[in-house]
Amino acid sequence: MTSESLKQEIEQAQLLSNSETDIPQVKVQIKPHMKMFYQLFIITLSIGLMTLFCCLKYFSSGYFLAESVICIFTMLYAIFQTIIAPFCVKKSLQKEFKPKKPKCQTQLWVTLIFSVIVFVEVLVSIIYWSAKSLSYGPLPYIHENGTMLHWATYNKKKSSIQLASGKVSTPKSYYHSVFVNSTQFEYKLKSSTYKYSLPPTVKRFVVLSDIHGNYRYISKMQTDYEYAVLCGDYYYLQGYLRELANSFHNFPTLPLLLARGNHDQKHIQYNQMNTRPRQYFQRVNNVFYFFIYVQSGFENEAFVFLNQNVNEALTSEHVFIVVHRPVYSTGGYGADPIFSKRLEEFIDSNKQIKFRAVFSGHDHVFASFKRNQLYYFVNGVGGGWIDRMTSKSGERKWEEKERHGALAETCESCYGYQYHIDSWMKFTRTEVDITAEKIVYTVRDLKSHKILAIYDQLLQ
Repeated sequence: MTSESLKQEIEQAQLLSNSETDIPQVKVQIKPHMKMFYQLFIITLSIGLMTLFCCLKYFSSGYFLAESVICIFTMLYAIFQTIIAPFCVKKSLQKEFKPKKPKCQTQLWVTLIFSVIVFVEVLVSIIYWSAKSLSYGPLPYIHENGTMLHWATYNKKKSSIQLASGKVSTPKSYYHSVFVNSTQFEYKLKSSTYKYSLPPTVKRFVVLSDIHGNYRYISKMQTDYEYAVLCGDYYYLQGYLRELANSFHNFPTLPLLLARGNHDQKHIQYNQMNTRPRQYFQRVNNVFYFFIYVQSGFENEAFVFLNQNVNEALTSEHVFIVVHRPVYSTGGYGADPIFSKRLEEFIDSNKQIKFRAVFSGHDHVFASFKRNQLYYFVNGVGGGWIDRMTSKSGERKWEEKERHGALAETCESCYGYQYHIDSWMKFTRTEVDITAEKIVYTVRDLKSHKILAIYDQLLQ
């Protein structure tokens, strides 16, 4: 063997040796990156499955809007992670083979955190779903010539109620209603006995609005009133049984009068629960109510109804108008000048009617106004999220959580600001006490039960 051939063999052996030692090194260097990729993929897949379960359960049961936002946001994040993880790992492999804190490590930690959040969300949802009954009632609605008893059951089934006249059964359904041709009676439902009666003279009722499926404050409702007037919006967006259950599951079994809100109008469950039409009036002994619905193109219908039935209120001592859309408001929606002026003209042209106040909701703030001795209340936060007192159109921007006294702002939604008294960003209820000399409106904080304001209205 010549020296030249020996030299070539030695060089080939060295190349082979170098090649054999490099391969394992490359494998060792690539492995941590691939391991991280598989971790990202598995975690992202688990997030997607958990979030899908959470969202499906939400949309089938009608949870709070906040939970829906969490579910949707987390699902979008899972989709983002699924798309970005392969690119992230590929980029890291292209830049370096050293497994020193790769940039994608941040992705891994963020994904792990979201996994924990969604896991806790699903766990809480399962516990809540199993513990909280979807049933509610009985809810006694003050009805023309009698009382409508309404209740809901968790399962779609037949149900029955025991009256003095005998047992009354209802068809197989989630929603059950029985009309009783009386305002003084006793009945038995679900092994509990209830007494129902309307007072011969109304002395105290409470006004609440925009519960929006939030049972936190309804469960704390005091029962120191004769009946409740609700200004609409018992749903938020979905319109499922869950939202009605949250709004009414813990509601006291005292008489109710319901107005229709914009979130209620489109849901068949509400129409099954409250069988009254969009526009109706109701007399409760010495007190008379006009319930009108003016949103979604029904404004003309409402004023035709008012003008046709205004004489029905002639003999009543106290007349109230209940409408979901506020006449004046410091909330985000503000006033609709066309509607506000039409209602002002209707009230001014019927001075023979003893109008006392207009109750409304829709804007999630409390606001009080007074025009020509008539009070206008926005009772807009009975449970839904509290809104800022900032115009949705950007016409005004207030940072305060309360405002007092007449306001001088001039904009389309600021109509009626010269009549302004008080505004608060709080959960509230309005208590109405009627005496021979005056009506007292007491505004109470639903969280602390502290009194925010008292308004006296002397009777003439």
